[in-house]
Amino acid sequence: MPRPKKEATTSKKATKLAEAAKTLGAKKEEEVKKAVVKKVAEKAVKNTLEKKAKTAEKVVKVAVAKKAVDTVKKAATRKTAKAAETKAEPKAAEKKAAKPAAEKKTAAAKRTKKAEIATSIILQYADINVSYDSLLQNARDKFKADGGNADKIKSVDLYVKPEEKKVYFVIDGVEGDFDL
Repeated sequence: MPRPKKEATTSKKATKLAEAAKTLGAKKEEEVKKAVVKKVAEKAVKNTLEKKAKTAEKVVKVAVAKKAVDTVKKAATRKTAKAAETKAEPKAAEKKAAKPAAEKKTAAAKRTKKAEIATSIILQYADINVSYDSLLQNARDKFKADGGNADKIKSVDLYVKPEEKKVYFVIDGVEGDFDL
């Protein structure tokens, strides 16, 4: 009869091992489930972010398109305004023809006098003495040296900071600076 006892102990050990295996398996199964849930969540977040990015790209494209349409509309209104002015000019010319020649001459003389006014701006600060023309020329030279086309400049903004001995400029949306 010793053998049945041995089998009984073996079966107890086997059941304990089986229970331990089930416990470990359950723990492993929980870990696997958590890992799967985590991966699924990460994919969902990634997909959501990709969808949001695509939506943002669409919004940007729409905004750019709207701005282009607005620009075209503004250009069209300017053209129609110019066309209206050109239609109105012959009527104005007829009215001007009715004015005496003396009035025309005095008006032309006034216009030329206004155009002939010479202006000069000179910045004086401590030991610095710089004219507006030289500041403008230096800004153009710096803009050209940075790769800009100095022949087709449409707008120039100069910001003179004598305490820093610097001049900052914005030429057609391009920023730069140079020393006084």
